[in-house]
Amino acid sequence: MMLTRNIGIIGDGGTDIAIFKKISECILSDGDQNNVTLNYIELNRQNIHDAVDKYSRDADKIKDSCYLTGKEASALKNSVTRTIFGAFADFESELRLISNRDIILVTADSEHTFSHPDDYFKDWRVSISKILVGSIEEFYRAKVRENYTHEYLPVVIPFVVFPSTEILQGFPLL
Repeated sequence: MMLTRNIGIIGDGGTDIAIFKKISECILSDGDQNNVTLNYIELNRQNIHDAVDKYSRDADKIKDSCYLTGKEASALKNSVTRTIFGAFADFESELRLISNRDIILVTADSEHTFSHPDDYFKDWRVSISKILVGSIEEFYRAKVRENYTHEYLPVVIPFVVFPSTEILQGFPLL
Protein backbone atom coordinates (compact mmCIF):
# COMPACT_ATOMS: atom_id res chain seq x y z
CA MET A 1 0.00 0.00 0.00
CA MET A 2 1.37 3.41 -1.01
CA LEU A 3 1.31 6.01 1.76
CA THR A 4 0.87 9.65 0.71
CA ARG A 5 2.29 12.45 2.81
CA ASN A 6 1.28 16.00 2.05
CA ILE A 7 4.05 18.42 2.91
CA GLY A 8 3.40 22.14 3.01
CA ILE A 9 6.58 24.20 2.89
CA ILE A 10 6.91 27.70 4.26
CA GLY A 11 10.05 28.96 2.54
CA ASP A 12 11.89 32.07 1.44
CA GLY A 13 12.11 31.35 -2.26
CA GLY A 14 12.42 28.78 -5.02
CA THR A 15 15.99 27.74 -4.28
CA ASP A 16 15.39 27.30 -0.58
CA ILE A 17 12.17 25.39 -1.17
CA ALA A 18 13.95 23.02 -3.58
CA ILE A 19 16.63 22.36 -0.98
CA PHE A 20 14.13 21.74 1.81
CA LYS A 21 12.15 19.44 -0.49
CA LYS A 22 15.26 17.37 -1.10
CA ILE A 23 16.17 17.27 2.58
CA SER A 24 12.67 16.13 3.54
CA GLU A 25 12.66 13.60 0.71
CA CYS A 26 15.89 12.08 2.04
CA ILE A 27 14.47 11.93 5.56
CA LEU A 28 10.97 10.66 4.72
CA SER A 29 11.55 8.21 1.90
CA ASP A 30 12.52 4.73 2.98
CA GLY A 31 15.42 4.13 0.66
CA ASP A 32 15.00 1.52 -2.05
CA GLN A 33 11.59 0.45 -0.74
CA ASN A 34 10.15 3.91 -1.42
CA ASN A 35 6.50 3.14 -0.72
CA VAL A 36 5.84 6.73 0.29
CA THR A 37 4.50 9.35 -2.10
CA LEU A 38 5.44 12.88 -1.11
CA ASN A 39 3.02 15.56 -2.28
CA TYR A 40 4.65 18.98 -1.85
CA ILE A 41 2.61 22.14 -1.54
CA GLU A 42 4.52 25.40 -1.63
CA LEU A 43 2.90 27.86 0.72
CA ASN A 44 4.22 30.85 -1.21
CA ARG A 45 2.32 33.54 0.66
CA GLN A 46 4.03 32.55 3.91
CA ASN A 47 7.60 33.00 5.12
CA ILE A 48 9.45 33.73 8.33
CA HIS A 49 12.61 35.16 6.80
CA ASP A 50 12.01 38.78 7.79
CA ALA A 51 11.07 37.85 11.36
CA VAL A 52 14.16 35.65 11.79
CA ASP A 53 16.36 38.31 10.21
CA LYS A 54 14.97 41.02 12.50
CA TYR A 55 15.45 38.80 15.55
CA SER A 56 19.03 38.04 14.46
CA ARG A 57 19.87 41.74 14.12
CA ASP A 58 18.13 42.70 17.38
CA ALA A 59 19.43 39.75 19.41
CA ASP A 60 23.01 40.50 18.44
CA LYS A 61 22.61 43.74 20.42
CA ILE A 62 20.97 42.22 23.54
CA LYS A 63 23.06 42.78 26.62
CA ASP A 64 20.74 42.53 29.61
CA SER A 65 17.71 40.42 28.72
CA CYS A 66 17.03 36.79 28.01
CA TYR A 67 17.08 35.62 24.40
CA LEU A 68 14.01 33.44 24.98
CA THR A 69 11.70 35.79 26.86
CA GLY A 70 12.69 39.31 25.87
CA LYS A 71 10.70 41.56 23.57
CA GLU A 72 12.79 40.40 20.59
CA ALA A 73 11.89 36.76 21.25
CA SER A 74 8.25 37.64 21.78
CA ALA A 75 8.11 39.51 18.47
CA LEU A 76 9.66 36.53 16.64
CA LYS A 77 7.32 34.05 18.34
CA ASN A 78 4.22 36.12 17.52
CA SER A 79 5.27 36.59 13.90
CA VAL A 80 6.02 32.90 13.40
CA THR A 81 2.76 31.89 15.10
CA ARG A 82 0.78 34.14 12.72
CA THR A 83 2.67 32.65 9.78
CA ILE A 84 1.85 29.10 10.90
CA PHE A 85 -1.85 30.02 11.14
CA GLY A 86 -1.72 31.45 7.61
CA ALA A 87 0.12 28.39 6.33
CA PHE A 88 -2.40 26.07 7.95
CA ALA A 89 -5.28 27.97 6.32
CA ASP A 90 -3.56 27.77 2.91
CA PHE A 91 -2.74 24.09 3.43
CA GLU A 92 -6.28 23.30 4.54
CA SER A 93 -7.83 25.11 1.57
CA GLU A 94 -5.54 23.19 -0.78
CA LEU A 95 -6.17 19.74 0.74
CA ARG A 96 -9.65 20.18 2.20
CA LEU A 97 -8.86 17.62 4.93
CA ILE A 98 -5.61 17.57 6.86
CA SER A 99 -4.47 14.62 8.94
CA ASN A 100 -1.65 13.96 11.35
CA ARG A 101 0.25 12.25 8.49
CA ASP A 102 0.61 15.65 6.84
CA ILE A 103 3.52 17.97 7.56
CA ILE A 104 4.08 21.70 7.51
CA LEU A 105 7.77 22.60 7.32
CA VAL A 106 8.47 26.04 8.76
CA THR A 107 11.76 26.90 7.08
CA ALA A 108 14.07 29.86 6.98
CA ASP A 109 17.48 30.44 5.55
CA SER A 110 19.33 32.57 8.06
CA GLU A 111 21.42 34.09 5.26
CA HIS A 112 23.94 34.55 8.02
CA THR A 113 27.55 33.46 7.73
CA PHE A 114 29.88 32.98 10.65
CA SER A 115 33.42 34.21 11.13
CA HIS A 116 34.34 31.53 13.65
CA PRO A 117 33.15 27.93 14.13
CA ASP A 118 31.88 28.73 17.64
CA ASP A 119 29.61 31.50 16.32
CA TYR A 120 26.84 28.96 15.73
CA PHE A 121 26.66 28.31 19.46
CA LYS A 122 25.98 31.88 20.53
CA ASP A 123 22.96 31.79 22.82
CA TRP A 124 20.64 33.78 20.59
CA ARG A 125 21.28 31.54 17.59
CA VAL A 126 20.44 28.41 19.53
CA SER A 127 17.36 30.17 20.93
CA ILE A 128 15.77 30.55 17.46
CA SER A 129 14.81 26.87 17.39
CA LYS A 130 13.33 27.06 20.89
CA ILE A 131 11.30 30.14 19.96
CA LEU A 132 9.96 28.39 16.85
CA VAL A 133 8.92 25.41 18.99
CA GLY A 134 7.07 27.86 21.27
CA SER A 135 5.24 29.22 18.20
CA ILE A 136 4.25 25.72 17.17
CA GLU A 137 2.97 24.94 20.67
CA GLU A 138 0.91 28.14 20.60
CA PHE A 139 -0.58 27.10 17.24
CA TYR A 140 -1.55 23.67 18.59
CA ARG A 141 -3.07 25.15 21.77
CA ALA A 142 -5.22 27.50 19.71
CA LYS A 143 -6.35 24.74 17.34
CA VAL A 144 -7.32 22.50 20.27
CA ARG A 145 -9.40 25.40 21.66
CA GLU A 146 -11.11 25.47 18.23
CA ASN A 147 -11.98 21.78 18.78
CA TYR A 148 -9.46 20.29 16.37
CA THR A 149 -8.21 16.88 17.47
CA HIS A 150 -4.72 15.55 16.86
CA GLU A 151 -5.98 13.36 14.02
CA TYR A 152 -6.78 16.48 12.00
CA LEU A 153 -3.68 18.55 12.70
CA PRO A 154 -0.44 18.32 10.73
CA VAL A 155 2.97 17.76 12.24
CA VAL A 156 4.66 21.18 12.21
CA ILE A 157 8.45 21.02 11.95
CA PRO A 158 10.74 24.06 12.27
CA PHE A 159 13.87 24.12 10.12
CA VAL A 160 16.24 27.10 10.16
CA VAL A 161 19.59 26.57 8.50
CA PHE A 162 22.87 28.16 9.51
CA PRO A 163 24.68 29.16 7.41
CA SER A 164 22.54 29.87 4.39
CA THR A 165 21.33 27.24 1.92
CA GLU A 166 23.85 28.40 -0.68
CA ILE A 167 26.37 26.28 1.21
CA LEU A 168 24.03 23.28 1.17
CA GLN A 169 23.81 23.50 -2.62
CA GLY A 170 27.37 22.18 -2.83
CA PHE A 171 26.42 18.87 -1.25
CA PRO A 172 26.15 15.96 -3.71
CA LEU A 173 22.70 14.96 -2.39
CA LEU A 174 21.25 18.25 -3.49
